[in-house]
This record gives sequence, C-alpha cells and structure tokens, in this order.
Amino acid sequence: MRPIQLIIFDLDGTLIDSSHDIVAAMQQLLRELYLPALGSAQIMSFVGQGVDWLVRQCLAACGVAGEYALRSAVERYRQLYSQDALRYTHLYVGVRETLERLRLGGFDLAVCTNKPESIARKVLDGLGLSGYFLALLGGDSLEKRKPDPAPLQLLMELLDVEAAQTLMVGDSAYDIAAGHAAGTWTCAVTYGFHDITSEGPPQPNVVISQFSQLLSVLGLEDNG
Repeated sequence: MRPIQLIIFDLDGTLIDSSHDIVAAMQQLLRELYLPALGSAQIMSFVGQGVDWLVRQCLAACGVAGEYALRSAVERYRQLYSQDALRYTHLYVGVRETLERLRLGGFDLAVCTNKPESIARKVLDGLGLSGYFLALLGGDSLEKRKPDPAPLQLLMELLDVEAAQTLMVGDSAYDIAAGHAAGTWTCAVTYGFHDITSEGPPQPNVVISQFSQLLSVLGLEDNG
C-alpha cells in the first residue's frame, strides 16, 4: 500500500477499548434521570457518531424526547464521562508497539475521532499516546464530523499530505465512509465496537484482525 505517508486513526474501538467507561457514565446518567437501565450492548450500539447522538439514542430508548432534555443530558454525560474516562479504558493489544514502529518508519500519524476533542486529548495523555500524533480532531473540532470527510480533509491539509498518500483506519462504517468520501485508502479493524463486515457499503480496502497487522499492510516487518 506504499507510498502511504499519513495514517489517520479512529480512537474508540480502534486504538483503545473505552467501552466500560462509556457504559458506566451512561448508566450513571440514566440513574440520575430516574430512567430505566440500558444494557451494555445496547449502549455501545449507539457509539460512533458523537456524544449528542449517543445520548439522544439512549434517551429515546428510555422513551424520552425533546431538545431541552437532550441538551442538559449531553452536558451531564460529558461531565460524568470526562471525570472518570480512564478508570477501565486501555489500549488494544499491540497498539503502542505498532505506533512506535510506524513512527520510526517515517509515517505521519494523526487521530480523527467523534469523541469530544478535550476528552480525547485527556485520554491520549493519560495513556501516554499523545506524543505519537502530529494532530488530533474531535467530534466538536469542526461543524461536521465523520462520516463527513471534512475532518480528514483538514488533517491532510494541515499535514500537507495528499489523499492518495493517506490511510484511514477505523472500526466503523463511519470511518470507512469518511475515508472514501475524502479519497483516502481505508483499513477496517474487526476487533472494535462494530461489525464492519456486516455494515454494508462502502467496503474498506483492507481488513485486519489485529492492530499489529498494519505493519505488514504498510510494508514493514511484523515481529508480533
């Protein structure tokens, strides 16, 4: 797949498993609102399109609608999640070692997530990953977020890399759709929060089941 120069990574479900902290914060929000509990699988099925979407869908599943209720619930969820975003969150196997190999291999690395930017930075800092990335955009960094291509296009502009030299790596159809719309190569991981193989078009250029397999995809020896 060379000559790739820039690799843009999704965060949740790609670099990190944040599922337990996301679920814990949502379940606490629902308790505070005296709403019915939702199961982990149902909550996680709403992850991927940003905090507003996650909270909206969880409230709807509990029979609650209305923009005022949504706004206050979103703000409270952000508070709950941000204050305890690293209790259970951890890197997927091989992430740190692979990022190190990619950096040493001369690749530019960036993150494009639909998680709020401030929380994403907090998580990356807490896990000791920030130093690997030249840029990060969150779900509130621009007016548009994945699957819109705008965040990817801005990252490519900031790092002065063309779409044909860029690879988008993620676990959801939103990541793959954003990559296709931006004209980049795309790589789906199968270990994350979404079953990318069952989500329909657009299909990724490459599918991997372990993060370290990126090394062989990009022409580097995989020692793992």
